[in-house]
Amino acid sequence: MIAWEHRGLLDAALRRGYPRVLLIVALSVPDDLGAALHVPDERLALEIAFAAATRLYEQGRVSLAKAADLAGTERFAFASCLADLGIATATFDPADVETAGAAARSR
Repeated sequence: MIAWEHRGLLDAALRRGYPRVLLIVALSVPDDLGAALHVPDERLALEIAFAAATRLYEQGRVSLAKAADLAGTERFAFASCLADLGIATATFDPADVETAGAAARSR
């Protein structure tokens, strides 16, 4: 089960609709998946989209913005959800961190 506690974002996504043309992808799932995930059937597609977006972002296959689009939510709200799940939303090159540290020490 996806432990995503920002269900209000899903509800907002449903209310506002989606502002672009989308490719519709059909996915066959067991008819009891909603019950197994403790998600009402009408929100199951959004739950699956959030899970897919999260995993694709974790794998580095999509950007944060693209993952948020897939999840049907705003980028900063999606980043907040990722942070709640312990998923980093910013990565740094070790060289950049060292350069910033050296600059801070020289002040």
